[in-house]
Amino acid sequence: MSANGTSLHIYFLNVIVIDLFKYVQPIFFIIGNLGNLLTALVFWRKTWRKNVCVFYFKIYLISTTCYINSSLFGSIFTTGYVIRSHDSNIILCKLYFYTAFLFAIHPPTILILACIDRLLISSRNVETRMYSSKRLAYFSVTLGTIFWVVFNVHILIMVHIQEIRPSVFICYYDLSYGYQNFVYYYLPIVNISFCLIMIILCSVSFKNVRHIRLVSRQRRNQERTMTKKDFQLLHCLFAHGVTYVIFRIGINISYGYDAITRGQARTATQQAIETFVNNFLVLLFNSWYCISIFIYVGISKAFRYELKKMLYKTCGIEVLPLREEENRQEKIGADAGPAENAESEEDVLAIKALQRDNLRSNVSIEKPKSDGFVTNEYDVEFLSQICRTAPNIIAKDSTSKLIGYALAVLPENASNSPEINELVSLINHTEYKGKPTKTYKYYIMGQVCIADGFRGKNIFDRMYDKHRELYGNSYDLVITDVTETNVRSFRAHLRVGFEVLHAYKGHLTDETWYIIAWDWRN
Repeated sequence: MSANGTSLHIYFLNVIVIDLFKYVQPIFFIIGNLGNLLTALVFWRKTWRKNVCVFYFKIYLISTTCYINSSLFGSIFTTGYVIRSHDSNIILCKLYFYTAFLFAIHPPTILILACIDRLLISSRNVETRMYSSKRLAYFSVTLGTIFWVVFNVHILIMVHIQEIRPSVFICYYDLSYGYQNFVYYYLPIVNISFCLIMIILCSVSFKNVRHIRLVSRQRRNQERTMTKKDFQLLHCLFAHGVTYVIFRIGINISYGYDAITRGQARTATQQAIETFVNNFLVLLFNSWYCISIFIYVGISKAFRYELKKMLYKTCGIEVLPLREEENRQEKIGADAGPAENAESEEDVLAIKALQRDNLRSNVSIEKPKSDGFVTNEYDVEFLSQICRTAPNIIAKDSTSKLIGYALAVLPENASNSPEINELVSLINHTEYKGKPTKTYKYYIMGQVCIADGFRGKNIFDRMYDKHRELYGNSYDLVITDVTETNVRSFRAHLRVGFEVLHAYKGHLTDETWYIIAWDWRN
């Protein structure tokens, strides 16, 4: 009776394992492929392409998709339907194990590289932040991929079709004691190391971000270089790291236990229980590769909006722009009208008056300079000239009073202002993306100013949106410069999409100036 009971328990455990891989694993397979496809469609949209972290996520999606369609898909047949074609074909045997090892280890490698990138971009040092680039991403991803492709070649050599009993053959590792030890210890060591590295890198990045926010609140001369989207991507990356630890900790313990006890004899019941637990942990392990879309949808507001916009567009439904939704929620649009062109002499005089009120030399002690200021004073003649030559963007309140402007200075007008002319000279000695900046078609953002009482109400973003609408198809870059002491302006420019091109010391003061550029092509 006891023997029958034991056999029944073993039978039920085997049935549960088979059913899990036959019915549950295919659900993960469908969710993983569909989720990765939708995520890829979002990340390949124009608004996401230039982000370096998104590049790492795209490579990660490709790698996890390869795992889903090789190892995960194969386990449905080998364990769920007990169809083991690779036990009789040496090529399938070697490829099955090689792809399992390669694509199991490649995605977390990409996440670690993404963590390093977020650590760089969150640094308080400007020079360190500039290391976060597509060039470094291409190099590191290529190097990491080549390393694992070559390192795992031992699988192609050491995996064979083994005869474990007379006339019973399975595809398995070489049965030598040394190689068995290598496999059993290598897997948990690599997985645990990756867990620790990801958690440490993400934690240090969050520490940097926290320091940046504290410094901003205390109005110190440190600048935030991460946009809201960057912060959301950092949270997504951290979630990937946490789920990696959760979903892999069980299989790592199982590998360690097998390595320690594999020389010990086991009863049939013990073997059945261990097989059941191991297969369940493998199922959990596999499911980690299928949950990316849940992380992005759950954490990133920008991702949710893009996905919603894409799906609604497919159904022919219009979606409000994200900023309009935010403006509606924050109820800040009532006091400021849309951005428009400066056309009349009255507009030019109003620009001049607003400029004079916000000159650094005229900002009173009672009004902190950290609220923003303008440095250069342009005369009415120059302002009229640039407004006649090209559209210049202004914003007015509900009473038609001018409350903001963003002045475009085209290359042909730069020589009419000593300050702009000097900036152009500096720009022409810099490089952007490995090419001299002067080889790009660019114009100068001569000055941006928003009246006191209207700052923080999205007027800055609206005026730049209008600039992009007007100049985006004609110019590659818009370039300006900001002093390190103008904290608010520098932070706002980096937030909307500008990046540091060059840093230099001013003539008359010892303060640092940053030449910053926004690539209209992205």
